Amino acid sequence: DPDEQALTFTVNGTTADLSGTICSGSPHAFAEMMNTHKSVSLLNFVKIEGSINDSANLILARQVRAKNLDSVIKSSGHIASGGTDLFIAGMKRTIVHGAKIGVHSWSDGEKQATDYPKDSLEHKPYIDYYKEMGLPNPNYYYFFKVMAF
Repeated sequence: DPDEQALTFTVNGTTADLSGTICSGSPHAFAEMMNTHKSVSLLNFVKIEGSINDSANLILARQVRAKNLDSVIKSSGHIASGGTDLFIAGMKRTIVHGAKIGVHSWSDGEKQATDYPKDSLEHKPYIDYYKEMGLPNPNYYYFFKVMAF
């Protein structure tokens, strides 16, 4: 979508505000931001509608985890779709009352998650990611997320 803004990072002290859409350039933009602002320790999720590149999103999420950053969604914050996966990468995750979080099933353009049986290998990369990020019940979260529409 030409109207979507690429993911941007606006740094104020030790906090980086995130907004836009996660895309193929997001991992590089994050690396550049962290190179320039080494003291960043908190990612504030302002408004992330989602991701147009799930592979880049998982790369970015692992970069965030490798830097041991925390994540927060303030009361006016809004994340959806791939933004929820990125938020999970935070070491300490804080959701302030009033924040908006949207989840839905993924699609590869032809099929979506719900087209595959629960034991399909198509689900494995996401469940493995949630395990890697330390979610207490990754299978439950994943199937809640993809069935929630």
